[in-house]
Amino acid sequence: MQEATARRLDGRAPLYTLVLSVPQHGETGQIADVVRRHRGQIEWLSGQSMSGTRNGTSRVHLRLSARRIDDIVPALEAAGFDAVRVVLTAR
Repeated sequence: MQEATARRLDGRAPLYTLVLSVPQHGETGQIADVVRRHRGQIEWLSGQSMSGTRNGTSRVHLRLSARRIDDIVPALEAAGFDAVRVVLTAR
């Protein structure tokens, strides 16, 4: 808890790592648009194809800094992405 408080006091937004399940029709450009609309900043984004799965989804790993992750995750889910994992990451 002290580490999270220290991060807020130094003026930087917390850093998160997300794993998203992307449907076949989904585009990673949509992810960047959603994050920007909610005042987040993408540090890196990496994709992994899962074409062998039944539903043909892909996994996308992304690291972003944002003050309000609770706004970004529901917006990504509303855009058709499934948040598999959300982790607060140390800087």
